[in-house]
Amino acid sequence: MDRDGDDAARFACLASTAVSGHERLKLLERGVAGRGLAVLSGADESEDAHVAKISPSSTLWTRMYDDDYVNETVPGWDVRLAVMLLRAIAGNDESATFDWRAYRAFLPRLDELTHLGCFDDAEASVLSPWFAEERNQIRRAWDDAYATAMASRALPPGTTGEEFRWAAAIARTRAFRLPPPPPSSSSRIVDADVAVLVPILDMANHASDGSETVRWTEATNGEEPAIALFPTRRGGADADAANAPPSPPRWREVCLSYLPKGSNEDLFRAFGFVERGNPHDALPIWVECACEREVGRTRAAPRGRARPRRVTLLAAAGLKQNKRTGALRFADVNDADDLGEERAERRVAATRALLAFSTRGSVPERERQGVGGRTLRRVLEDALDIALQNENEFDRAYFEDATVADMRVVHSDRVHAARAHLREQTLLIAAAVDVLHLYKDHERASAAAPGR
Repeated sequence: MDRDGDDAARFACLASTAVSGHERLKLLERGVAGRGLAVLSGADESEDAHVAKISPSSTLWTRMYDDDYVNETVPGWDVRLAVMLLRAIAGNDESATFDWRAYRAFLPRLDELTHLGCFDDAEASVLSPWFAEERNQIRRAWDDAYATAMASRALPPGTTGEEFRWAAAIARTRAFRLPPPPPSSSSRIVDADVAVLVPILDMANHASDGSETVRWTEATNGEEPAIALFPTRRGGADADAANAPPSPPRWREVCLSYLPKGSNEDLFRAFGFVERGNPHDALPIWVECACEREVGRTRAAPRGRARPRRVTLLAAAGLKQNKRTGALRFADVNDADDLGEERAERRVAATRALLAFSTRGSVPERERQGVGGRTLRRVLEDALDIALQNENEFDRAYFEDATVADMRVVHSDRVHAARAHLREQTLLIAAAVDVLHLYKDHERASAAAPGR
């Protein structure tokens, strides 16, 4: 049997010990991002019918405390899960009912993990300053937690710092964050969200428009709540598909939205990857200082000139906004077709960022009221141009300064992930500059139109 077939057989064997409905799942060797999970579709895929479920006793989970939300770099739920995982792998957790030692073969190695906390010093040199500082905070927190856990004998004897870092990164990148489990007759009440390592189901890759979701089942007919995989239902085409004749069963990849409406910055910070052409991408714009300088040189403008008008900014980008949902879409679908899907999505993301800046943004209202519309746009355009220049210079400087000895760093998975984030952000900044230029052209055309 070839290696892929052998891995698939071992995966199926592990799934059969923990997952109800395991026969509808299989290991996917080549998914959208490496290994993934496939489901046999074509059976009952209604919104309320789960595809497969797993008992909490086969998972590792911990409560999410208030401190876990305040500062993500403070040792918390990830450290607690890391200790549980290492103890389960070592066979020191008598309550574990799943073979985590065997399952480790399906988890990524430390050198394959691209979470910020896994970047070594050489790889961290390609990170932006704020990401590099966050990486340093995470590493210090993990190192301190490792020393404490070893001193208290919470970890298996002989656990190394690298093994602990691996386990903490596995927790950060693969744990599901779920609401408190539904109450049942035999389990204790949990009054906080939980972070859960769910074997088998955690093999699913990410997609913004995920085909499935993971959530609790209700405690019914004497059954305890379980963690289950449910199909994601949407309106429109899915509603029409529900009335179509049933299709024959087929295998398709399971994709989950790791962070609903998460930007690429959110995804990179939490998991260490970006989604190409992410439709939920957002552009952080830091212009307080620039705007304060402009305010000091600018007289108060007449009322109504304090910020760009939403409707003209949208029109310049070829977009319209749904008044009820706030969703942005292209006024003419041909515009999106001409741009291509990825460029169209970036333009929507860039316009969303410009709208956020022009309507609330990071500039205090009292300062914005003293800035004319043209001044505000000039400040914003300068900030975008500077950001774009900085990104390009940072990118170029790295390769110009790289030595032959550094070339091994250039080819690491983590450096590729960091550069992918940089590329997506640069493209988004360029899209924002383009939209702003379109807005100015649109404004000039409107001013020159008859009747103005």
